[in-house]
Amino acid sequence: MEITCTACGKEIAPLELYDGTWSCPYCRNLLIDQQSELKITKENEELFRQGEMLYAQWLFNRDGRTSISCVEKAINLCRLSARQGNPKAIARLGYYYDKDYIGGNFTEAMRVKLAYTYYSQVCYSGLSEVETDQGVAKINWNDVRHKTAQAMLFMLSQAPAEIQESKTYNVKANLEHLHSELGEDVSFSGYVTSYYKLSNKERLFSMLISCMDKQRAPLFGAVKLAVADVRELSERAWPGDEEKIPHALDFIAKKVFISYVKVSELGSSGGRFTRLGTSSSFERLFTDLDESDMIWIFYFNNNGGHKYLGSKGKRKKVNNVLYSDAAATDTLKRLLQFGKTSFHSFYDDDIYQFSKQKSLPDATGALIEQVCNGGGSE
Repeated sequence: MEITCTACGKEIAPLELYDGTWSCPYCRNLLIDQQSELKITKENEELFRQGEMLYAQWLFNRDGRTSISCVEKAINLCRLSARQGNPKAIARLGYYYDKDYIGGNFTEAMRVKLAYTYYSQVCYSGLSEVETDQGVAKINWNDVRHKTAQAMLFMLSQAPAEIQESKTYNVKANLEHLHSELGEDVSFSGYVTSYYKLSNKERLFSMLISCMDKQRAPLFGAVKLAVADVRELSERAWPGDEEKIPHALDFIAKKVFISYVKVSELGSSGGRFTRLGTSSSFERLFTDLDESDMIWIFYFNNNGGHKYLGSKGKRKKVNNVLYSDAAATDTLKRLLQFGKTSFHSFYDDDIYQFSKQKSLPDATGALIEQVCNGGGSE
């Protein structure tokens, strides 16, 4: 996937960062989604269509590796279409942020603000119609804006109180703005949104499965969930290879470093992480803790594809910032205590983004500080 960096002018395959943003691997400038003027072309409509097909495929085939790959590809195609000005793709990007499909390290407030950025571009475009290339089916522009407005208003009505206090994100203020923009009231009282959102349990399973992806594998992550969820995952087979690998978690734990700590003990001196590497270690977890106990699962992955940290030596430098001398470091504990969300997943893209003028250990520390200080997307 090649695009042009507007800062340095190079044709690039962008870094895909933990918060859903893109960055140039050369100059490290963020590629802000500044859309072209709204227009439907053969090219951006085809990109949008392909993205929608992949999203539909994910909805019907949510099985570990398939779920992650289909969603990521759908979002990337949608983003490319949106950058070319397709209003349906811009609205869909708003939906992806709204429903937390992008990233996973967002606070609720940040997620709402990002989604609003896209929804509002469609709702408040000021256009009576959208230019459409010859040979491309025209859209019902009024219907697209109304449906986008409904989704936006519903999201704002569910947003945290501190967000709604701002005039920008206030439901009443947006209702009035939409009335002046569309010439009529927009009702969202009967609006129903149907979507499937990955739970932390499903997210963990999908990310661990994708650790074996030879093209692009996650580097490290942490997920908070109940012991009962881990027990359920321990009984799952590898998707598509059930007979050969009947217990996927056992298989992964032999290849990927996985450890856990009880949430209630994380801040105490006795809050030690315990390695999960064998079937017996999982059994001890289920014996020592109650099903309802909440734990943090941390993983560090040396398998699969790591384009920017290709050698194990480089990855070890990152790992040592998080886990050293068989114990979690203060940096990792800070991420879990102050990272604001219960799911974190990072690729080597994220480390590379910070490494232009920093060592790998310093880049890792800078990344964690950004996440703990609000995510860096605002």
